[in-house]
Amino acid sequence: MGNRLTVRNRAVITIVAVVALFAAFGLSAVRWSDHIGPMAVEGAGFSVVLAALLWYFLARPAVEPLAELAQVCDKLAGGDLTFALQAGGDDEAGRALTALGRMKTTLGELVEGVNHMSAEHDSGDIDVQIDAEKFQGAYRTMAQGVNTMVGGHIAVKKKAMAVVKGDR
Repeated sequence: MGNRLTVRNRAVITIVAVVALFAAFGLSAVRWSDHIGPMAVEGAGFSVVLAALLWYFLARPAVEPLAELAQVCDKLAGGDLTFALQAGGDDEAGRALTALGRMKTTLGELVEGVNHMSAEHDSGDIDVQIDAEKFQGAYRTMAQGVNTMVGGHIAVKKKAMAVVKGDR
Protein backbone atom coordinates (compact mmCIF):
# COMPACT_ATOMS: atom_id res chain seq x y z
CA MET A 1 0.00 0.00 0.00
CA GLY A 2 2.88 2.39 0.73
CA ASN A 3 3.91 2.60 -2.91
CA ARG A 4 0.44 3.79 -3.95
CA LEU A 5 0.48 6.78 -1.61
CA THR A 6 1.46 10.12 -3.06
CA VAL A 7 4.00 12.33 -1.34
CA ARG A 8 1.15 14.69 -0.43
CA ASN A 9 -0.83 11.85 1.20
CA ARG A 10 2.24 10.67 3.11
CA ALA A 11 2.85 14.21 4.38
CA VAL A 12 -0.77 14.55 5.51
CA ILE A 13 -0.68 11.17 7.25
CA THR A 14 2.56 12.10 9.00
CA ILE A 15 1.17 15.43 10.17
CA VAL A 16 -2.05 13.81 11.40
CA ALA A 17 -0.01 11.19 13.28
CA VAL A 18 2.16 13.86 14.95
CA VAL A 19 -0.89 15.91 15.90
CA ALA A 20 -2.64 12.79 17.24
CA LEU A 21 0.43 11.97 19.30
CA PHE A 22 0.48 15.46 20.79
CA ALA A 23 -3.26 15.25 21.42
CA ALA A 24 -2.82 11.92 23.20
CA PHE A 25 -0.12 13.39 25.41
CA GLY A 26 -2.33 16.39 26.07
CA LEU A 27 -5.30 14.21 27.03
CA SER A 28 -3.19 12.17 29.43
CA ALA A 29 -1.97 15.39 31.03
CA VAL A 30 -5.55 16.63 31.28
CA ARG A 31 -6.53 13.51 33.20
CA TRP A 32 -4.21 14.46 35.98
CA SER A 33 -5.19 18.09 36.08
CA ASP A 34 -8.01 20.01 37.70
CA HIS A 35 -8.07 22.45 34.78
CA ILE A 36 -9.46 20.11 32.12
CA GLY A 37 -11.32 22.68 30.00
CA PRO A 38 -8.58 25.28 29.49
CA MET A 39 -5.89 22.63 28.99
CA ALA A 40 -7.96 20.79 26.39
CA VAL A 41 -8.52 24.02 24.45
CA GLU A 42 -4.83 24.92 24.68
CA GLY A 43 -3.85 21.40 23.59
CA ALA A 44 -6.19 21.51 20.60
CA GLY A 45 -4.94 24.95 19.63
CA PHE A 46 -1.34 23.81 19.97
CA SER A 47 -2.06 20.76 17.80
CA VAL A 48 -3.63 22.88 15.06
CA VAL A 49 -0.73 25.35 15.11
CA LEU A 50 1.77 22.48 15.05
CA ALA A 51 0.00 20.88 12.09
CA ALA A 52 -0.01 24.17 10.18
CA LEU A 53 3.68 24.77 10.89
CA LEU A 54 4.62 21.23 9.86
CA TRP A 55 2.70 21.58 6.61
CA TYR A 56 4.05 25.06 5.83
CA PHE A 57 7.72 24.42 6.63
CA LEU A 58 8.14 20.71 5.87
CA ALA A 59 5.47 19.21 3.65
CA ARG A 60 4.46 22.03 1.30
CA PRO A 61 8.01 22.84 0.12
CA ALA A 62 8.50 19.17 -0.78
CA VAL A 63 5.08 18.42 -2.23
CA GLU A 64 4.54 21.39 -4.56
CA PRO A 65 7.76 21.03 -6.62
CA LEU A 66 7.22 17.28 -6.92
CA ALA A 67 3.69 17.84 -8.17
CA GLU A 68 5.01 20.32 -10.75
CA LEU A 69 7.76 17.88 -11.71
CA ALA A 70 5.22 15.11 -12.32
CA GLN A 71 2.99 17.44 -14.35
CA VAL A 72 5.87 18.68 -16.48
CA CYS A 73 7.16 15.13 -17.08
CA ASP A 74 3.70 14.11 -18.29
CA LYS A 75 3.61 17.05 -20.71
CA LEU A 76 7.11 16.31 -21.97
CA ALA A 77 6.28 12.62 -22.43
CA GLY A 78 3.24 13.68 -24.48
CA GLY A 79 5.37 15.86 -26.75
CA ASP A 80 4.19 19.19 -25.31
CA LEU A 81 7.09 21.64 -25.28
CA THR A 82 4.95 24.75 -24.76
CA PHE A 83 4.85 24.69 -20.96
CA ALA A 84 6.65 27.15 -18.70
CA LEU A 85 8.67 26.02 -15.70
CA GLN A 86 8.81 27.70 -12.32
CA ALA A 87 12.32 28.70 -11.29
CA GLY A 88 14.05 25.73 -9.70
CA GLY A 89 15.61 25.90 -6.25
CA ASP A 90 18.72 24.37 -4.75
CA ASP A 91 16.94 21.31 -3.38
CA GLU A 92 16.55 18.02 -5.22
CA ALA A 93 13.20 18.90 -6.80
CA GLY A 94 14.51 22.30 -7.89
CA ARG A 95 17.57 20.77 -9.50
CA ALA A 96 15.36 18.20 -11.23
CA LEU A 97 13.13 20.98 -12.58
CA THR A 98 16.20 22.90 -13.79
CA ALA A 99 17.51 19.79 -15.57
CA LEU A 100 14.08 19.19 -17.07
CA GLY A 101 14.11 22.77 -18.35
CA ARG A 102 17.44 22.11 -20.08
CA MET A 103 16.00 18.93 -21.61
CA LYS A 104 12.95 20.87 -22.84
CA THR A 105 15.25 23.45 -24.44
CA THR A 106 17.36 20.76 -26.12
CA LEU A 107 14.31 18.93 -27.46
CA GLY A 108 12.89 22.23 -28.71
CA GLU A 109 16.14 23.00 -30.54
CA LEU A 110 16.15 19.51 -32.07
CA VAL A 111 12.55 19.88 -33.26
CA GLU A 112 13.41 23.34 -34.61
CA GLY A 113 16.40 21.88 -36.48
CA VAL A 114 14.29 19.15 -38.08
CA ASN A 115 11.58 21.66 -39.04
CA HIS A 116 14.16 24.07 -40.51
CA MET A 117 15.81 21.29 -42.52
CA SER A 118 12.43 20.09 -43.77
CA ALA A 119 11.36 23.59 -44.84
CA GLU A 120 14.65 24.18 -46.65
CA HIS A 121 14.40 20.83 -48.44
CA ASP A 122 10.83 21.64 -49.45
CA SER A 123 12.03 24.92 -50.95
CA GLY A 124 14.73 23.13 -52.95
CA ASP A 125 17.86 23.48 -50.77
CA ILE A 126 18.50 19.78 -50.17
CA ASP A 127 21.99 20.30 -48.73
CA VAL A 128 20.69 21.75 -45.44
CA GLN A 129 21.26 19.50 -42.43
CA ILE A 130 20.65 19.67 -38.71
CA ASP A 131 23.64 21.14 -36.88
CA ALA A 132 24.44 18.00 -34.88
CA GLU A 133 27.37 19.71 -33.15
CA LYS A 134 24.90 21.79 -31.12
CA PHE A 135 23.79 18.65 -29.28
CA GLN A 136 25.32 16.16 -26.88
CA GLY A 137 24.94 12.44 -26.28
CA ALA A 138 21.86 10.72 -27.66
CA TYR A 139 20.54 14.02 -29.01
CA ARG A 140 23.65 14.40 -31.18
CA THR A 141 23.31 10.77 -32.28
CA MET A 142 19.67 11.42 -33.20
CA ALA A 143 20.54 14.55 -35.21
CA GLN A 144 23.34 12.72 -37.01
CA GLY A 145 20.99 9.81 -37.70
CA VAL A 146 18.39 12.11 -39.25
CA ASN A 147 21.09 13.76 -41.37
CA THR A 148 22.40 10.35 -42.49
CA MET A 149 18.91 9.08 -43.31
CA VAL A 150 18.02 12.18 -45.32
CA GLY A 151 21.42 12.06 -47.04
CA GLY A 152 20.77 8.43 -48.02
CA HIS A 153 17.40 9.32 -49.52
CA ILE A 154 18.96 12.20 -51.45
CA ALA A 155 21.76 9.96 -52.74
CA VAL A 156 19.19 7.44 -54.02
CA LYS A 157 17.24 10.22 -55.73
CA LYS A 158 20.42 11.56 -57.35
CA LYS A 159 21.29 8.08 -58.67
CA ALA A 160 17.77 7.69 -60.05
CA MET A 161 18.01 11.07 -61.74
CA ALA A 162 21.38 10.12 -63.23
CA VAL A 163 19.86 6.93 -64.68
CA VAL A 164 16.93 8.86 -66.10
CA LYS A 165 19.33 11.38 -67.66
CA GLY A 166 21.48 8.57 -68.99
CA ASP A 167 24.60 9.74 -67.07
CA ARG A 168 25.07 6.49 -65.32
